[in-house]
Amino acid sequence: MTANGHDERDGSTAQFVARGEGEVLRLCAVLSLGMCEAISQGLVGPEYACHRLFGPALLARARAAGADDAFAEALNLATELDAVARLAPDALASSVDDLKRRLLQNLGKIVPGAIEGEKWLVTR
Repeated sequence: MTANGHDERDGSTAQFVARGEGEVLRLCAVLSLGMCEAISQGLVGPEYACHRLFGPALLARARAAGADDAFAEALNLATELDAVARLAPDALASSVDDLKRRLLQNLGKIVPGAIEGEKWLVTR
């Protein structure tokens, strides 16, 4: 499955759809929290997380959707988790915990919109 809807080798497609600034920010926060938890549990490494999610595209999407400075800073810190793992591996757990705390605070500031429209993950 690809997030941008391109066909996979098996022929299936999927994409993430969030409409409206609040929904885009909520999607960014929820995906980021899930990835952080997966890192915390040792299910994925920070290199994988940074390759798949935490990068300039996530930060750009969030900023385009109106992310405030605190949220943008949290996402920017997420992009550095692979460097933390390489350069200061003993600090990784506390960095991920701090990131989760920041993401939860920011998620709490995003006022939920009406539950309408498509699910975030759709197949075509």
